[in-house]
Amino acid sequence: MYQLTSSNGENVFTFDPYLNTASCNGKEEEIVQALGESPDNVTFDLSGVEYISSYFLRICTFMVKNSGRVTSKLQIPLRWSKRFLKSQVLIKS
Repeated sequence: MYQLTSSNGENVFTFDPYLNTASCNGKEEEIVQALGESPDNVTFDLSGVEYISSYFLRICTFMVKNSGRVTSKLQIPLRWSKRFLKSQVLIKS
């Protein structure tokens, strides 16, 4: 589901293309344990992700709620941003 790389105090999670409910189920605790004692500076890099289920959003919420000192970033691919903005009629094609 993910790969974790850590360097210079930054923890970067890179995720598989499809984050459906089956692949995300029960991963909250695993992600927290993967961070160990250094949950600061967490980045969820979604550049290779094509699909996100609501369960993945639950994982994001879990991370923030259970790691109060986390400074986090969510890198959203530009293609997602444009799709969202078009669906919200905020930009024109």
